[in-house]
Amino acid sequence: MRRALFPVLALVLFAAAPFGRNATAAPCCTQGYADLLDHVLPAVVSLSVVKVTGTQPADGQLTARRQRFFGSGFVIDPSGVIVTNRHVIQDAVEITAIFHDNTQARARLLGAANVADLAVLKVDTGRPLPALDLADSSGARIGDPVLAIGNPYGLGMSVSAGIISGLNRNLNQTPFDDDIQTDAAINPGNSGGPLVTVGGQVVGVNTALYTQNGGGYIGIGYAIPANDADFIVRHLLDPKLPQPGWIGVTAQDVSPEVAKGFGVPRPGGAIVTAIDENGPARDAGLRPGDVILAVGGSRLSDTRAMVRTIALMDIGSTTDLTIWRDHKEQTVQITPVEWPNMGSPVEAAMAPAAMAAMAPAPDPDLKLAAITDAVRQQFGIPAGVVGVLVEAASENADLGEQGLRPGEVIVNVNGVPVGRPDQVEHLIGTARSAQQTYLPFLVSGKDGLRWVSYYTGIKERG
Repeated sequence: MRRALFPVLALVLFAAAPFGRNATAAPCCTQGYADLLDHVLPAVVSLSVVKVTGTQPADGQLTARRQRFFGSGFVIDPSGVIVTNRHVIQDAVEITAIFHDNTQARARLLGAANVADLAVLKVDTGRPLPALDLADSSGARIGDPVLAIGNPYGLGMSVSAGIISGLNRNLNQTPFDDDIQTDAAINPGNSGGPLVTVGGQVVGVNTALYTQNGGGYIGIGYAIPANDADFIVRHLLDPKLPQPGWIGVTAQDVSPEVAKGFGVPRPGGAIVTAIDENGPARDAGLRPGDVILAVGGSRLSDTRAMVRTIALMDIGSTTDLTIWRDHKEQTVQITPVEWPNMGSPVEAAMAPAAMAAMAPAPDPDLKLAAITDAVRQQFGIPAGVVGVLVEAASENADLGEQGLRPGEVIVNVNGVPVGRPDQVEHLIGTARSAQQTYLPFLVSGKDGLRWVSYYTGIKERG
């Protein structure tokens, strides 16, 4: 759409620019967000997550395999506490945090929420880490400028700019949904990264994107508000904190049509659809069809506002519910109890042990071959390329982010030129004897030369 304007703009810029340089020349770029990102980026991490996934073929035999996925997160405490999305680490067997300076650390899961798409990780680096502060997201306004930071498609740390384009969005994922909508680019891999204000604080945790036909960014992304994240994360980190309040009702929003059907003067509030047999709502006499208009005198805009209001109440404290029943307002008293199963055990979020056992560990072995004239012709290997052919690589092989592909040529291993398969095998054996986890391969392929970190099968320490 904009491409047609580019030639004209380019000509204008070219005509205005002097040849050469002089002492009074202006900088090539405006400052923009560069100073802000110098502070923010060191606290944002890319997450490389190995998960176990299962399939059920037609013969009914369950199979499992390991796959690598990418996500994002950010440090909230210098001790190494990291916030991300639960879906980023769900079914993981290994989580690695990659920092902006490319240092890496193995991460362990501290907790995962059931009522929100949030999880907390911990890395131990032996040094204090840069950390980000959470903003008071209740002050967020449509039009506020924001930056979305993360690792889209596993390409590496990326930043996109936009504004808050909507508030209180309901994705129907959790009872708390009041997501921030933004037009800053959020793509697969951005999940768990921070949505940052121009003041450098986290106003939201990037969690989802709206797309069509399975595509990527179309200008609508969502983030969990920082206030919600703060509440959930504090409870995940300290199980001794009072849990959120719960009354045991299922409800839906009161639309204009529902309001007319029940004679409610105006839309708003939450109409009860079901009562938990073991919840306080049953003891208080609530029943399906009751419309909860207010909690403790605070009028409710929708069902999610009711859930959040009750969640923040003191456990065991009695409060008034204003309800609409039999075409009139009535008041009932209710005493919230602790929300059942707010968080889940760590083992419930990680890959089940049985599935992990079924999925073979990354296979370090390769099928290598010498390069012959027939091989050169088959794979289109240029005459000047000398090395060892990758004939096959296990589909479970963990060979770095780019991986090895059949038809490529290993030309150098850890700085040593190679020309025969036995040379590569000897160098791999030497690395294993030295307890070396990764071995660098220089590989020639259709995209030119690149380095690949080959996993030797030796478990990484730490």
